[in-house]
Amino acid sequence: LHYQKDLEICKELADKQGTSISLCLIGQLLNLKGEFMEAINYLQKALTISEMLGFQKGMAKALNTLGDIYYFKNEYERSIHFYERAITLTRRINNKGVLGYSLIELAIVFLVDGQYNKVKELLIEAITIGDELSNDAFKFDIRLLEAKFTRANGEKIQAAEILVQMENMACTQEQEAERLFEWVMLFPNELALRENARNLYLSLLEMTPKYIYKERLRIINTYIT
Repeated sequence: LHYQKDLEICKELADKQGTSISLCLIGQLLNLKGEFMEAINYLQKALTISEMLGFQKGMAKALNTLGDIYYFKNEYERSIHFYERAITLTRRINNKGVLGYSLIELAIVFLVDGQYNKVKELLIEAITIGDELSNDAFKFDIRLLEAKFTRANGEKIQAAEILVQMENMACTQEQEAERLFEWVMLFPNELALRENARNLYLSLLEMTPKYIYKERLRIINTYIT
């Protein structure tokens, strides 16, 4: 509601950049809630206006969020398309913070799509960026990607070692929940792991009704039942 009011004001003032920002914020919020088709509508409008203005920051946000949405919808080719556009843009404007997260998100899509060679290339680049940035949350996400990649390659012991090393790295409850979820993916038959992850996601969901929390709980519950 707050962003809708902002959007109306920007339109009344003919503030095109403000309109683009408001459209993107609404799209991002709808994405978090899992209302994907409506989110796409707002984000495509935001992207069109940002491209018309040459507003590169707005373009990058819209492209990355569209990549997120199509990943959640299991439309991997379209997800890859938008992430790659975001990466090309953020490389051009040398925004390493946004670039780093785009690399990680694209790597995750390649991972679930079985394109492991591409995952490795992106992971190497993300690690290089992580070494340059003083961002603990980003470094956590890199290590989590390493754990996922290692598990996907069948190296369960090595993946578990990475997760143990990450025990005190989480910067937020959501990051810790993601670490616990990866433990469940490694050892789905371990009741204690499942319950720990489930309880934390339930707590997070109670605070914020994010789609990703619901999806994680759905997966965990398939093992519990």
